[in-house]
Amino acid sequence: MIFNALQKFFWTDSGVLLDTAAVVFEQVEQLDEKDKKTFWADRVPKELLKKLNALPDKPFAKEIIKTLKADTKKMVECCKVRRSQNIADIFLHCFSRGEISREEFETKTNQSGKMSHGNLRLDEKKWAIRQVEMSKNVNARGVGSVINIARRENDPQFFIDLGAALKMGKYEPNGLRSPVPRFLVDWWCGQKGEQGLDHRQLDGKFIMPPLCVFTDQALDDYFTSVLNLPTQLDAIRKSRQRLGLIQLKQAHKIRAVKVNPADDSILFN
Repeated sequence: MIFNALQKFFWTDSGVLLDTAAVVFEQVEQLDEKDKKTFWADRVPKELLKKLNALPDKPFAKEIIKTLKADTKKMVECCKVRRSQNIADIFLHCFSRGEISREEFETKTNQSGKMSHGNLRLDEKKWAIRQVEMSKNVNARGVGSVINIARRENDPQFFIDLGAALKMGKYEPNGLRSPVPRFLVDWWCGQKGEQGLDHRQLDGKFIMPPLCVFTDQALDDYFTSVLNLPTQLDAIRKSRQRLGLIQLKQAHKIRAVKVNPADDSILFN
């Protein structure tokens, strides 16, 4: 494995920050909406510090707080990258189960929904219709409460759609036509989202850089040169954008990926 020395430093540094951000993001998710808003505005709410101080590993908690205070803006950015991966991952799971359409997610029309799956909002009526399409059962779990809501709101279109769902033929589950979206999400923040970087492990051992530090061109290079998947740059860019995956902003990115045919080593430039 060959790395550009300067970029190796910057992307491994980013990997460590992304690991720290995973812990911070988990605590942020437990804050009330006011404190969450404060954090996403690049400020550290007192309640977040309390939660971090309460972590069982005190030396680790102290180091996280030190990192957070040293560069709050950078940590918030890393948490936003983590959040984008989290939402994209939930979307792919919900999409495969027919709980949300690609169009809803890409146009963000699901954001007005009253249901939520983690950080992903769902339109409860569309969700119920899809559950009935799959099960052909209006008593499927969760559907009854949505039917009651539609009755109270006197929503005739919902019941028309519900009847059509019962009459539809066999439900065909959603499937991804390409492995690209799943790979992007799984590796966006490093190895399956957990970089676990140790600078001493880099020599002679393959450690996948987090994809959030790749340019779109480098992502295309990786898919075509390393994974042997025929892709196009524009398709990679659109896939990333549709999933809402946020790239980490930094001066030194991985801009190109090449394979040396002599020894199959991979060069990240």
